[in-house]
Formats: sequence, C-alpha cells, structure tokens
Amino acid sequence: MFSWSIRVTRVPASRKVLAGLAVASALGLVLAPAPTAHATTYSVKATFNEGKFNSSIAVDQSSDELYVTNLYEPVGKYDSSGNALTGGFTSQGTQFGGPNYAGVALDPLTRDVFINSVGAFFEPAEKIQTFTPSGETPIRSLDVSGDGFGKWVQIASNAGPMAGGAYPSGSIFYPNREAKDIQVFAGTAEGSAAASGLIKGAGSHELIDPTSVAVDSAHESAYVVDSGSVQVFNPEPVATGGTWLSTLEEGGAQDVAVDPVSGDVFVLDRNGQPGCGPLPEPCYRVHAYHYGETAPFAEFGQGVIKGEGFAELPDRLAVDHKTESVYVADAGNGGEGSGKVWIFQPGIPPEVKTNAASAVMPTEATLNGEVNPKGNETFYHFEYGTTTSYGASAPVPGGLVGEGSKFKPESATVSGLEANTEYHYRLVATTSSGETLDGADMTFTAMQAPPAVLAGSVFASNVTQNDAHFNATINPQHLDTHYYFNYSRLPLEDSSGCTPPSTVPYATAPATPLDIGEGTGPEGVSLDLATASVVLHPGMETRALAPNTAYHFQVVAENAAGTSCQAEAAFITLPPSPLAGTGAVSGITQTTANLTGTVTPGSTGPSSDTTWYFEYGASAGYGLFAPANEKPREFKTVYGPAPMDAGMGTGAAPVAAALEELAPNTTYHYRLLASNANGDAEAKECSTPREAGCAPQVAQGQGRTFTTLPLQPFVGQPSNITSDGATLAGDVSPSGHKLEYRFEYGHSTTYGQATALAAAGEGAGHTPVTSTLSGLAPGTYHYRLSVIGAGGESYSSDAIVTLDAPTPPQPANPFPALSSTVSPLATFPLLSTPSFPSAPRGLVVPASKPLTTAQRLARALKHCRKLRGARRKSCSRRAPRRH
Repeated sequence: MFSWSIRVTRVPASRKVLAGLAVASALGLVLAPAPTAHATTYSVKATFNEGKFNSSIAVDQSSDELYVTNLYEPVGKYDSSGNALTGGFTSQGTQFGGPNYAGVALDPLTRDVFINSVGAFFEPAEKIQTFTPSGETPIRSLDVSGDGFGKWVQIASNAGPMAGGAYPSGSIFYPNREAKDIQVFAGTAEGSAAASGLIKGAGSHELIDPTSVAVDSAHESAYVVDSGSVQVFNPEPVATGGTWLSTLEEGGAQDVAVDPVSGDVFVLDRNGQPGCGPLPEPCYRVHAYHYGETAPFAEFGQGVIKGEGFAELPDRLAVDHKTESVYVADAGNGGEGSGKVWIFQPGIPPEVKTNAASAVMPTEATLNGEVNPKGNETFYHFEYGTTTSYGASAPVPGGLVGEGSKFKPESATVSGLEANTEYHYRLVATTSSGETLDGADMTFTAMQAPPAVLAGSVFASNVTQNDAHFNATINPQHLDTHYYFNYSRLPLEDSSGCTPPSTVPYATAPATPLDIGEGTGPEGVSLDLATASVVLHPGMETRALAPNTAYHFQVVAENAAGTSCQAEAAFITLPPSPLAGTGAVSGITQTTANLTGTVTPGSTGPSSDTTWYFEYGASAGYGLFAPANEKPREFKTVYGPAPMDAGMGTGAAPVAAALEELAPNTTYHYRLLASNANGDAEAKECSTPREAGCAPQVAQGQGRTFTTLPLQPFVGQPSNITSDGATLAGDVSPSGHKLEYRFEYGHSTTYGQATALAAAGEGAGHTPVTSTLSGLAPGTYHYRLSVIGAGGESYSSDAIVTLDAPTPPQPANPFPALSSTVSPLATFPLLSTPSFPSAPRGLVVPASKPLTTAQRLARALKHCRKLRGARRKSCSRRAPRRH
C-alpha cells in the first residue's frame, strides 16, 4: 500500500505544483489534465528495431526522439514512431566482444545521453559515458563499480533538483548491485568520481539487488526495482540513504518508468511469478498507476511481450509524456535475434454490457450481452458460477467482436448446471493489447428438476440367503427429496413410469419413504432390508427373501418437481453352501496315489451347480491341484472333464482324483475344495464385482496327509564270504527324508531272519549300505534289502549267496621226503567230466521267480538315471505309468 503522509509533511502541495510546472516548462511541455475516472486501454501501434537484442530504451521528452541500446550493435536513434534517424551513434560496439550497452538515460535539460557500458566479455570494467545527442565519441566517462556482463542495470536522470538541492538536474542514478544501493552522481567530472549521495533503505526495506531506477523530480520520488519488487523512496535525507515510502508491486517486476510531468508510473512485471504463472505465454505485461494510487488504471501487453531475453538481458520500458506512448524493449522475444521494441498507445476502452439470460432450463441456459469495441480489436467470453468469484468460463466460437464502434449482441449457451440453483454471470471483453473489461454482474436461477439417480449407482451388497442391502446415489437437485426401494422376483420395469405393472407382485421398503433433504450434490443412500419396514403389494405373499433366488429391485426418488427411478438392478440370494469331505487315500506307490472324497452341492437353482478339485502339496500350503495340475484362475471355472462337476442337489457325490509324478518317500498334505456357481456372471445376471453375490461360496474339506513309498533298493555283490558268513551290500535312496534299512535272509524266499534296522540318513541321492552276517551254517541263502520310510516298506529283488563247508584236512605223506615209489598199478584217463556245485562260491544268483511291479519300476528308474537332460526327465515321467 502507498503511504504518502511523510512526503506530504515534507513537500507542501504548492511546492509540488510549482515543481511540476518547472519540469514541464524546462521540457517545453504542458501539464497533462487530471486522469479520468474510467480505465484506459493501450494497444500495439507499431514495432521497430526487430531482430536485435534490445537492452534498454530512453525518451528525449523535448524532441520525442528515442535512444535504444543493443547488444553487439551501435546505439540506435529513432523518432517517436520507430523510424531510424541518421547521424550520430553509428559505430559504438559493432562487433562481438565490443562495448555492451546495458542502460541509457537522458539529461532532461541538456539532452546529453548517458549510456551505461558493462564492457567487453570477460572484462569487468563498467562505466557511464556521456554523449551529446549527435556525438559519436563520449564527452565524459565516469568509472563505476560492477562485474561486467552479469550486471545489466537501467540508469536514470532527474529533470529537476531533488533532496533539497543535493541532487541537481541531470544527476545520474545508478543501481549498484554489488553495493546494494542506488548511487547518485551529481557531478559529471571526467574519470572516477565518488557518489554524492545514495539510496539504500534500512531495516526490512534495505535494498538487496537493485536492477532499475526511475525518478520523478516533480514529486521527489525514486522508484527502485529490487528483487522483483518496486520500492518507493523519498531521496531525503541524503545522509541516511533516503526514506522508504511504500512497495508498489511485490514479485515479478523487471523495470519501472515514470511520466516526468503527470507522475504516472509504469511497471513491467511477470504476474508476480518466476514464470508465467496462470497466464499464457508470452506472459509479461505492463501495469500503469496514477501517482499516489495503488490500483492500476490500465493493464496491457499480456500475450504480446515475451519477457524472456537472451542471456541476462532484461526487458526495459520508457514513457513519452507528449505522445502518451509506452515503449517496451523486448530483449529476445522468442529466442536469439528475435527481439523488438513495442509501441503501445492509449485509446478509448470497449464498452461491455451484460444482459438477461434466456432459455433457462434445469441444467443449461443462454447467457447474453453486448460489446462495443470502440475501434479496439476485441475478444469476449462469459464467466459464470454460483458466486461472484465465478470459476467457469463459457467458450465462444471465434469470440472476436472486431474493431467496430457499435454495440454487437453476443451470447453463449452453458450446460452442466445444477437445477434450482442461482448463478452469477457477466460478459468479459479483452483487447488485443491485453486489457480486460468486465460487464456488470447478473444472476439467473436454473429451473427445478426431479431428483437424479446416478447411472450405474443402484446395486445390492451384503447379500445372504435371506437378506440384502439396497444401495443407490441420488442428487436431490436442491429440493427436499424422499426415496424408497421396490423389489420382486419378476422384472419391475414399465414404460409408464416408476410404478411396477399391476401384474407384477412386489414389495416396497421402507413403508415410509426416507428423507435425504435438499443436498447440493449426489448423495449415497443404503437400506438393510432385514431391518426395514415393508409394504406388500398384491400377489407378494412374504417379505422374506428365499435362498438361491433371483430378485429385481429399483430405487424411486421424488421431490416437488417430480419422481425419478433408474433401470432396475438384479441380484441372487446366496444358496446353501456346498459341503466338501476329504476322504482316504489309496493306491500309494513311490510316485502315485488316489485321492477320494464326497461333494454335496446343497441345493438346486441358478447358483447351485458345484465344481470341485483337490489341493495337495508337500506342505500345508498345498500349491498343486488335481485333476488339473495348475492353479485355477477362478473358483467358478469348470476345471477339466465332467468328473470335476458335481452338479446340483442335496445328496453327496463321491469324487476321486489320481495323482502322478509324486516324489518318493515324501509326506503330502491334501484336501477337497468345492465351490458353487455363485460367482458365475451369466448365471447371476451380474456384471460388476460390487453387485451382490459375485463371488462363489467355497467349502474346504479337512486337511489330511499321506506318505509315498521309498524307492526300491538294489542289492550288490556280497564280499568277505566265508563258510559261516558274508558281507551283504546294497544301494538305497532316502529322497531327502528319513529312511531305515535291513537285510532279510534265510534258506528260502520266505527269509525268516533279518539284520538290525540301520539309519540310511536323509540324502537326496543314492546311498550305499552294508551288513555283515556271521555264525551261519554252510549252505545256500536267499536274501533281499528292505527299506522302511514313513509311508511303508520297499524291497529289492531276491538274491542268493552260498557258504561252502570247510575242506577236510589231508592225511600226512607216508613217504619220506626226497624219495619216490613205483606205482603198483597203472593210471588211466577219466572217462567223464566231474560235476561242481550249482552255485560257485561267492557268486550272487538271483532267484528265477518273476519280478514284481515295484522291481520293474526300480530297474526302469535306474535306467533313466543313466540318461541326461530332457531325456532323463521324460524317461522318469513315463516309467511310473508303464510299470
């Protein structure tokens, strides 16, 4: 907010008037009349100096000539319409790396031109040079502090004495970003010179990063752009760095200029945001303020000024009092080499009228108005909403009124309104220069309408065998609204309205309709049928719901404007749950087993058809399924052939499934599961998961276990055979589970004797085992290897071993050593081959009886283990089926 109390006490009104007259006289100007009460619109009249990096602009108020500084270019000199002028300023900084001009200002009395040069790239020298209006070389040069290319600032000069005469006309006001103040140079001596004064503020108003300054000597005010805000100072007292008066804008400000006579202030800003904020690109704009006022009397340039310069070049502006033109040096409108200078001039703003709305319906209306462009290219649209903040905009095709001077009727139809609701609206016109003018606020009230039942909002939940919750979403349309539900076993729809046909027996709940008030939007409602009062209409014998039965229902809502209902919904009450009894297991081998059980569907009807399957696995988590060895996606799916469908009814049906490819010597968990068709969308006539009963009822049988047999062992070659004993050998497979073994032996295949049980461990592979027999009588023995696991016992094939009697000792030689005798009788060759025992000593001879199924399977699996890769896996899968 502006606060001028300090300035008024220091500068009497008569003094201010005299100062203004003095400035106007010195400049050869006439004081502008008092500002009018209505807003002023500015529009683009021309552009010039295009394709250059415009860094600053200044106006000679006496001649209306313009001086524009450019990066890498000579200083341009133009007339007030942007036409280039000849003479002077033709050679400064013509090449990359030459002088880079950052700011320009004029001595209002001598018309000398002050140019702030930041030096060449990488050369931090910074100086202010003074030129005559037609001179090519500086007549003075003032060294100032700065760090070169990064310190682009806009300087200013005063048209009359300020600060009690401390700052004479033609003083230079220089923003020093390093020192964080505005340095004032009253003298124009050659070379370095100390500032004769400064503006720096104090406390919370101390300057932080000043980048631009404009002075109004008639009102003794200095406007400083500091960190995006415009700070207003009175330069007195000089010793304390001036007196802070107020903050004109906060955030987004880039440059400020002052009409030297009227005191109007022009601020170039970017909507207070680091970027465009809610404004469309390009988003810079100019705010114009009358002296001492806090609300802008004009806003323009939005949608025109890019505001994003090349490198660190900011946009600058200047104002010409006589022509009332505002010039904006756009440093790089759209990118490198695309800068330009905009010329804005004021005009008469368009006139906007908001007229009465027409064709008002519950959800739409036609908004009307008139626009007189008064020579401005003008666009329009309507704003509307339930408050004067509006919030919605009605787009108008084209939306262009043109540049005429007569009122033109305009209209737009808006939809999506809320019935029985008051709306505010107005016509808004926008000029091509960005000025916005609002028509008067007017209102209309949308017509009343019956309640609206939202599509798809009617559904049943919490469905049991004899109860359900009815749900719906209703918009009361701003009228007191009541609702109730109708339900029946037959369809309720009737083209005549929301009352079911007389031939349909139905019930209504509750008996007294429920009130949901006159809410401002959709509201969800629910009714528990079991606890609600019910009215039975002709033909409806009971209010109770029957199990496993399809029902139709609808919601009916009514208010003063009428009655509404939605297409009916349907649900099916739950059937009795199926029963699943897990039975015993049979036919257990090393790799197979047969599971049994019983399934009771529980009822007949649309949801009664029942399917089943077994879960099994090596843990209580199961994970495998039979008959199909893959997890079903949904319970309601029929998992394979007919045996998996238990059908309907109340009787128990036996079921069975054969398991294959089991692991030997392994304990398996299993149970029977049964599910009915309650989740079948076709049987249920339900289409979404939230509708009643769209999930099957699943019965789980008791969990049970069984253990497969261990793999058949193999016997090996005996060793250490003596007349009374031998060491028996074999090979067992624990398969990762506890396993014990023993050798059975005897004189026949009934055996009769056995070695002590020994632990074979829990290894996953084959384990060799041995056992030594001793103290036996000579003879032939049958033996086999037996393994015992948690699931039972497996045997190897039969084998035999023969224990020979010891050889009797030979009699002593009756003849002395080294002597010989003559045989009394001649010897003859043997006439036949001698016979030997049927089983040579130490040789295992298998019995001749046929192999058992388990023995054949064991041999086949042994053969499979000799194969590799896929052949081994395929062989292992086929072997149990073959044997």
